[in-house]
Order: sequence, then structure tokens, then C-alpha cells
Amino acid sequence: MTPSLQIPPRFEPECTELCRYCLSLTQMLAGQGFYSEIEKHLSCLLYELINYFAAEMKAPRWLRTSEGVKFIDEVTA
Repeated sequence: MTPSLQIPPRFEPECTELCRYCLSLTQMLAGQGFYSEIEKHLSCLLYELINYFAAEMKAPRWLRTSEGVKFIDEVTA
């Protein structure tokens, strides 16, 4: 039997999908009367999603090289 490789979970949604997640959570929190504990957890989730979204939007996408400007994925590959 071969040992199973543990692959860490990945969360890499597209920007539009991530934006929809944030909007959906915001609408749920604004329109529903949740128990305080549930509301707290949903608010924390929304906070984390927004921070992740902001970091993704600010992340560098291009790198200036001697051959000109290239996508970072092209340079690191």
C-alpha cells in the first residue's frame, strides 16, 4: 500500500466569484436576524473574505525583466 500524499486545501476563486461570496454574505447579514454567535461567525468569515479579496486585487501581476514586462507566472515557470 502506498502512503497517501496530503494535499493542503486550496482556496483560489476567481475575483468575480469571490465578490459574489462577499455580496451574498453581506446581504444575508443585513437581512436576517441571526443568533449572535452565528452572526459573529458569519461576520468574521466576511471579514476574512474581504481581506483575501483585497490582497488578491493588490497582488503584483507583472514583472519588468530585461526582455520587457512579463506576467509573473511566465517568469517563475
